[in-house]
Amino acid sequence: MNNTKPMWVWHNPKPDDIAACVDSFLQQLQQPTLIVQQGRDTTRNRLFVTLLHGNEPSGLTAIQRWLQSAQQPAVNCYFFIGAVEAARHDPHFSVRHFAELRDLNRCFYGPFDDVPGKIAEQLLTLMTEIEPEAVLDVHNTSGSGPSFAVSFSACPKHIALASLFTERLLLTETRLGALMELTSEHRPIVTIECGGAIDPQSARVAWEGLKRFASDNQVLEEPPHDWNMEVLSDPIRITLTADAHIAYAEQPCHEADITLPPDVEHFNFGRLQPGTVMAHLKTAGLNCIVATDSAGRNRTNELFEVREHHLMNRIGLKFFMITSNPVIAKSDCLCYAVIDTDP
Repeated sequence: MNNTKPMWVWHNPKPDDIAACVDSFLQQLQQPTLIVQQGRDTTRNRLFVTLLHGNEPSGLTAIQRWLQSAQQPAVNCYFFIGAVEAARHDPHFSVRHFAELRDLNRCFYGPFDDVPGKIAEQLLTLMTEIEPEAVLDVHNTSGSGPSFAVSFSACPKHIALASLFTERLLLTETRLGALMELTSEHRPIVTIECGGAIDPQSARVAWEGLKRFASDNQVLEEPPHDWNMEVLSDPIRITLTADAHIAYAEQPCHEADITLPPDVEHFNFGRLQPGTVMAHLKTAGLNCIVATDSAGRNRTNELFEVREHHLMNRIGLKFFMITSNPVIAKSDCLCYAVIDTDP
């Protein structure tokens, strides 16, 4: 991918225009694509963004199913599909982003002079033009786990958007250049993590949420539920140091600085009691991981300790977005954690 093609705009496709499966639908898309559907109310707009990472198919699967359903949305709906070329790389949905390019969902503060920057700029220009009343950015997590939403705000509008998909909201202040960081009172943006790409429930979460987002007359007021949104605050980002080597195995790998169990994803959203063994470390110190909060403070020694080369948590923690993909663990992060204050 050496040049950014102009965004392809597809107006009001008919159900017969849409391929019968998501892989064939992806083949219909040659470049970053905007699909526009006219709503019953043409005075309001909503924006559904997905595939900012090429290995996260649930949002695209939901769009394909929605367009085949022949339903007219409540308001004008815009569907922006970003990393099409990465997703089309064989095998489909296996590449998060091309190694020589920046992560598209880290480009929304610029610069806008490279390929992912120009795609981000196209999306920003679109939002300025259509002034959407609500924006969703739909992803899959890098590892297996339940759905959750991520937001910079827990105001009623953001809670309402999150509740279309999930019962959990992660409230963050960490700035990485992601789309959701551009949220505002008049243009709420919420990220939806549907669960892992291989988790069967992820496609259902994306479909049912999109159906509500597109067809409900009002999406900025939370409807009655028989549950309350679980709000988790102040996530701490766990990363590997630049020279650290990671492995996933039942037994310690001598060439790895940190060895995690192959089923490490089962920690996602479970409460870890203090003293839980999480990994094996090659050395006796905490020199291969860094835990950083939204203020940039190093919290590693507060959260973790090492006993006989075992990495353990000092305090009760809840983890999410734990990945068993070593490439993502190295290039992005290993996971996020919040301090669990429950007794």
